[in-house]
Amino acid sequence: MTRKITMEYLAREAGCSKSQVSRALNGRENVAPEIRARVRELAARLHYRNLARNHTPNIALVLPMKLDHYNMSLAEACLEEAARRNWGCMIIDSRQCARLNEYHFDGAISALFDQAWPRHWGELRNLPLVTLNSYGFRPDHILSIDPDPFAEAMLVLEHLKSLGHRRIARIHVEAPEHAYHRGSAEFLEAARQLELLPDTENIDTPGPLTPEFFTALLTRGFRAFYVIHQYLAIPATRALALTGWRVPEEVSLVTYELPRLSENLTPPHTTLDFDYAGMAERAFQQLALRFKGEAPPDNAPKVPVLLNVRGTTGPFNPSSRSPDCN
Repeated sequence: MTRKITMEYLAREAGCSKSQVSRALNGRENVAPEIRARVRELAARLHYRNLARNHTPNIALVLPMKLDHYNMSLAEACLEEAARRNWGCMIIDSRQCARLNEYHFDGAISALFDQAWPRHWGELRNLPLVTLNSYGFRPDHILSIDPDPFAEAMLVLEHLKSLGHRRIARIHVEAPEHAYHRGSAEFLEAARQLELLPDTENIDTPGPLTPEFFTALLTRGFRAFYVIHQYLAIPATRALALTGWRVPEEVSLVTYELPRLSENLTPPHTTLDFDYAGMAERAFQQLALRFKGEAPPDNAPKVPVLLNVRGTTGPFNPSSRSPDCN
């Protein structure tokens, strides 16, 4: 937890009175130039902010260099939550993290995928930080607001099981620079509880998703696919189409929601969607508690996800091609 810098602390460090600190920070007269300079230098270095009731918090929203649908949706939700609270909110490119102190923010929200940089956050900045969807890279002292991977898996598996599917594959493309497995264990536990093991599998692949990749799985008898990551929705659809198998008549497909795209694809995709507004609201709530000096909870509640049932999932067809035919 970051140390709360008070006006009394600044006065003690600067070797002056609290009233002199107040005058120095507010640009008033009757304070020596050297004291004014010393107080302002300390305030900048220690990241002092007056979080009294008459102060409007200003926060930084740190986003990755390359924005995708997920981060754009998160940014929109955070900006809307900031407007609702009448807080200031500025988007900061991740390449500018070293300059955060120059802007005198009261706190920060990070939506970066690679969470290596917050590991020394407390040593570098006296600034509350909340991360969004840290993918398991969250340092112990930083609170992360994450979607619920178990509830996500249950939504998908319950829907596919209700359609008669048992041979279900969760496909996760593991990029070499980001080896992570968030949600894999939760998926298998959900499958166990729904009595879908050992038919249902979690499949990690280096990618890309090709017709040959899906043909191999279809030959093994898989008839339902749950593909992780938004950017894989369209490649998965194209690869499946090139196998000659029909969606949803012979194969069911669940992807992640692409705002304003998924519902307009042919057929419209059955998708999982994140509660961006809920994640933003909880992140701002936690920052407000940090401003009051409260420690983050050991385990923040996970944010539920949504299932949009559309045209890429259909009943299991036992009369469709046998596993030995392509």
